[in-house]
Amino acid sequence: MIWTMEPTVIADRYELTAPVGSGGMGTVWEGFDTVLDRPVAVKLIHADLLGDNDPRNEYRRRFRREARILARLDHPGVPEVYDFGVSPDGNAYLVMRHVFGATVADLAAECAPLSTGWVAALGAQLMGVLSALHRPGLLHRDVKPANLILTPAGRLVLCDFGIAGSVHSGEYSRITRTGERLGTTGYRAPEVADGATATVAADLWAAGVVLRELADEVDGPVAEVIAALTDPDPVRRPPSARHAGQRLAAMVPGTLPDIPGFTDLLAVPDALRLYLRGAPTTPTEGGRGVASIEWTPPVDAARVDTDAVRRRVEHLIAEDRPAQVIPLIEQTLASTESDDLVTLSLRYDLARCREAVGDALQAIDGYEATAAGARGQLGESHPLVEVCDQAVARLTPAAPARE
Repeated sequence: MIWTMEPTVIADRYELTAPVGSGGMGTVWEGFDTVLDRPVAVKLIHADLLGDNDPRNEYRRRFRREARILARLDHPGVPEVYDFGVSPDGNAYLVMRHVFGATVADLAAECAPLSTGWVAALGAQLMGVLSALHRPGLLHRDVKPANLILTPAGRLVLCDFGIAGSVHSGEYSRITRTGERLGTTGYRAPEVADGATATVAADLWAAGVVLRELADEVDGPVAEVIAALTDPDPVRRPPSARHAGQRLAAMVPGTLPDIPGFTDLLAVPDALRLYLRGAPTTPTEGGRGVASIEWTPPVDAARVDTDAVRRRVEHLIAEDRPAQVIPLIEQTLASTESDDLVTLSLRYDLARCREAVGDALQAIDGYEATAAGARGQLGESHPLVEVCDQAVARLTPAAPARE
């Protein structure tokens, strides 16, 4: 999405740029923190659900509980909470770290079945997150592919804690309507479907179903773990997420630190990496795609108003928000191959924003490319050539060595 209009602003600092998902309680938006100059995800609960500030309102209590659960969990597989509150127009908002990547639901539709090693790696990560959640007595109660995000670095993140609960009574105890059935059909454990109270075993069942859908015909030890997780009898399932995660981690090619809490993961195979960037993949036997080309997200050039983008860039730079400028210019430049003055100016702005965020090597490359384009289009004496050459000379001595 290329921003050419003023976005909606929440709490005088969070710009909402595009909706990325919706659920029973509200909508999740891509956004930007204009104060700290970083991307965020903002979950909004609409005012008409909150019931005139009634603290007993079910949706209000669920949303506040979700914020508190996330704020107290310290794990790389859980989105970090930045802020929580109610805007003047009555919308409750939860601001979280923006997790870039694709949902496992999309991944499964495009790339499944995955290899045994990848199923084990994803399963080990999922068990690590669930172990961190279960340790203080919390349950997710809605583990499913749409609530799992795989980042381009290969990290799995569990999202949407809106119906999370506790195995104990108290602050996180069950908040539901009478007769409400929690979870999603297909991922709801059989004992929960029959009316029993959800336990740790129910989260393990849902996780097992997710892995089974990714694995398809995977056999051997990974299949044994999946079969144990999806045993109809909850007593026969693994005793804990940590137990299942350790078994799966031992099957991953390469080395993974102990479960839970590991942060170093295997590199994503090329086909998955391109898929996570939005690239089409070439189907092969077994359903997995093969990465054969470098891919850039397509942009409809006819829809890009470079003058409007330029005005937006100037506004953001004046507001000292370089990190927000970078993706905007990158998307715009992907739509054009011209080297007119507006485009060259955007390339220069991109280089200086990269310099501002501390990426010296990419900034040097950007200044050099802009100078070369300006020489060809505007002549050696143009001021843009001189300012770019000066920037390169200034940055080169302090830049880190290239690998």
